[in-house]
Amino acid sequence: MRLNSIRTRTAIILLSLGVLIVLVVGGLWVYSTYTSMKTDIRQSNLEDARTISGYVDVFMNNIVIAERVTAGNPDTIDAVRRNDTGRLKAIGDNMASTIPDLDVAVILDTNANVLYHSKGANTTGFIHSGWYDLARQQNGTFVTGLYYSESLRDYVFSVSVPVIDRGSVVGYIVASVDPRRLDREIQQRQTSPDRNILVVDSGGVVVSHDERTYVEKNSDFSFATPVRKVINGTEGLMETSETYDGQYRIVGFSPVPLSGWGSVVTTPLTVVYEQIFRRILEILALLLSLSLPIIVVSYFVSSYLTAPIVELSDTMRRVSAGSLHERARTDRKDEIGDLSRTFNSMMDDLERTTELERTVEISRKYQLIFQRARDAILFTNITGRVLDANKAACELYGYTKDELLTKTVSDFRLPDDRSGAPEMLRKCYDEGCFYQTSVVRKDGSIFLAEVSSAGASIRNKPVLVAIVRDVTDRVEREKELRLARFSLDHATDMIFFIQEDGRIFYANQSACRQYGYSCEELRSMTMQDINPAYGADGWQVRWDAIKEKGSLSYETENRARDGRIFPIEVAASYLRFDDLELVCAYGRDITERKRSQKALADAKGQSDLYVDIMAHDINNLNQIALMNLEILQLEETLTDDEREMVNNIQTAIYGSINLIENVRKIQKIASGELHPEPVDIAGMISKCIEEAPRPAGKTVRIEFASPGEKIVTGAPLLKEVFCNLINNSIKYSGAEVRIEITIDEVERAGIRYYRTTITDNGYGIQDQVKTKLFRRFQRGTTKAHGKGLGLYIVKMLVERFGGSVAVEDRVPGEYARGSKFIVYLPRLS
Repeated sequence: MRLNSIRTRTAIILLSLGVLIVLVVGGLWVYSTYTSMKTDIRQSNLEDARTISGYVDVFMNNIVIAERVTAGNPDTIDAVRRNDTGRLKAIGDNMASTIPDLDVAVILDTNANVLYHSKGANTTGFIHSGWYDLARQQNGTFVTGLYYSESLRDYVFSVSVPVIDRGSVVGYIVASVDPRRLDREIQQRQTSPDRNILVVDSGGVVVSHDERTYVEKNSDFSFATPVRKVINGTEGLMETSETYDGQYRIVGFSPVPLSGWGSVVTTPLTVVYEQIFRRILEILALLLSLSLPIIVVSYFVSSYLTAPIVELSDTMRRVSAGSLHERARTDRKDEIGDLSRTFNSMMDDLERTTELERTVEISRKYQLIFQRARDAILFTNITGRVLDANKAACELYGYTKDELLTKTVSDFRLPDDRSGAPEMLRKCYDEGCFYQTSVVRKDGSIFLAEVSSAGASIRNKPVLVAIVRDVTDRVEREKELRLARFSLDHATDMIFFIQEDGRIFYANQSACRQYGYSCEELRSMTMQDINPAYGADGWQVRWDAIKEKGSLSYETENRARDGRIFPIEVAASYLRFDDLELVCAYGRDITERKRSQKALADAKGQSDLYVDIMAHDINNLNQIALMNLEILQLEETLTDDEREMVNNIQTAIYGSINLIENVRKIQKIASGELHPEPVDIAGMISKCIEEAPRPAGKTVRIEFASPGEKIVTGAPLLKEVFCNLINNSIKYSGAEVRIEITIDEVERAGIRYYRTTITDNGYGIQDQVKTKLFRRFQRGTTKAHGKGLGLYIVKMLVERFGGSVAVEDRVPGEYARGSKFIVYLPRLS
């Protein structure tokens, strides 16, 4: 085909036009991909940075809340003021046990003296760490950066909370945390291998990074612009090369509230460029696929436009149709014969050129496939020596191409597998093979490879072509899927996946056993088959309710294969997987629980019967006995001993009546008969003072300046709390009884309470008795009579309405000088 022919020119024009269209459309496609990916990555990085900052904030807040609860405890404040190391040790040990992420807990006074140290150390090394003075100046919660802890001999960060009494700081509670705890939690939240998560403290020092070297060395990244911005409290996005590895990256950063810390999420722009490169390859592939249609079109157009030479028309048509072996007749001696001979000579040259071009094209295609393939491709001889390797193979094995060409297949195997390599190579050459094996990279790491290999001959020499693919992740995912299916099949609870029409999409083995069907039978049934209550439309109503709410828990009755009806408890959730809508239902047979609930209700009815008998019949008998004893006391002939005996019997009967009344009170509290309502505790205390006994031989003085109404959520029975405590103070005191009662308002863990303090000068309560004083049937060590239920009822009533009660010495450390009972009840807003 001549270059100046009409056919050639037409083909060139059409081909150029097609290439131009593909390049323009492809360029727009590449640009759209570039801008879209950058926008998506920017938004995703910022959202991830906010998420990580939120998690760090929650992590620190959990520690701060626990410290504030401890710091705000009146016992802590009093212990710090008194430098009571024994109480502080109990407080500190309790705090250390309740904060799972805590490594060291320290309690200081305002002079930085160590009052408590959870590791037993008596060090002030943290004072010289640069943050202690900042914490004192801030006079509130303070989160440090990383610093070296002498007691842990490692880098930590600390959270300091002041202990405040009446507006003044009396000490500090310091919780030190190993940052590796936080680092592990953060790295578990890594969602994409293309992103790097970085958490820095207020000085720009690395707290968490998916490159472990930076964390172990506590690297300082404050030189990076995103880090400087985030530790200054700025949130935002930027593209910069001022990163830890110098790569140009898309960076999202977000500060951690109140701590000066921040999180940075980066993605290298190479991720975008890789996608752009793929788009370019796709455009090239499109060009190749369109070349043939353009050539065909140009052929027909050029054939239509060109007029063949009359004498050579038949031969020219066969040649133009692709029969390059055709030759014109050369028997003519005129100009047409010369033209035919010239044409034949041209065709000979063209045939040779075409074969050469075809060979070159095949070679180029091989090189393109070989170098651009994402899978590793190796050529080896029959002994396993590497003859050639593509770029993907170099990246997969970690060697340069020159290094690979010095290796054999055995060099990549584990030591125990090397002996079988020659036999495997021979089998692959003869039959072809497909297998999985463990492969060792240059750096010593191991991956699971899937190998497809076959024999060939190049220049009469036997060679093996092997395509190698890293399937480690795929095998792990398949294992996880098998584990998930195994867990579902072998779960103790019944598990169903149900379609909208009620058909059972899946049922686990526990469900099959419970219903008495084989799994194949159960999975071919509908919910109407196993739940007779659904009827025609019952399941659809249930489906709509679950879909609307997202999840639903309910109880129902199902029918087994043998006709047995049994109750079940169901927790159902709506799921959408691709285009499939399902309800996932967890079911549990609650037959035994129903029986237990019925037995419990029967037992409660029986106990109520016994209490009613005590409250009515036995009380009636007690009243009759008291009336007879009062009549007997009027008998003038009684001796003193007989009269004392009658008094003792009366006292015992009154004790029986009080015991029955206490049992009734306990029943009311436990059964929930007390309905919360606003009550005035100041008025209750005043009433208790009026009704308090004034025994003969005792002088009783009760000091109480009523502060006006103090409203809490309670019940009229709450009055028994204050009457019981006042009566006990009178009962367990000497001849001169002095009782002081005060009510004030305090805040505990963010809740406002009325604190009622009842202080007496009685016999007091020993320390070993205080811890169990409010238990049932527990009394003090005095000789006074009682059944040990009064303080138990006090504790039940106070806790029923969200409060607490405690006892202390009136004079700390001297229990014999009287007691102090403290009642906390939440203030009604």
